[in-house]
Amino acid sequence: MRVRRFSLTFLAVLSAVQLAACARRVAAPTPQPTPQPARISEQALPGSPVRIEIVDLHETPSGEPGRVRVVGTIVNRGGRTTRELRVKLTVYDAKGKVLAAVAAVPSSEVIEADGGAVTFAATIDDRREIKDYEVEALAR
Repeated sequence: MRVRRFSLTFLAVLSAVQLAACARRVAAPTPQPTPQPARISEQALPGSPVRIEIVDLHETPSGEPGRVRVVGTIVNRGGRTTRELRVKLTVYDAKGKVLAAVAAVPSSEVIEADGGAVTFAATIDDRREIKDYEVEALAR
């Protein structure tokens, strides 16, 4: 039986709302320039970390002789939508040597907040040397 390891790497872009206002020059003989409105730049807010979880990881026949599909589901447990989802499958032998590393294909690169889910799949050779594999999911 193969051992399954999960590795979640969270990538979060955290920025605060920035305010920039134009400075006013004070000169007695010249009129004052009209103040410019403040510029606001919104990005991902602090306190909204990416929280994703890999569930239902299992192997299925691929339909190709000597190949197997590793499939699973990634659930967004966070309070904001994630983007740019990437999934990687690394396969190891009994000594921990990497036999293969492949990109798993997610059904979408976007996972909606608060329980949204996508599936992923990767096809690998079904080799006897395989003793372990690890799935890594990255999202912003």
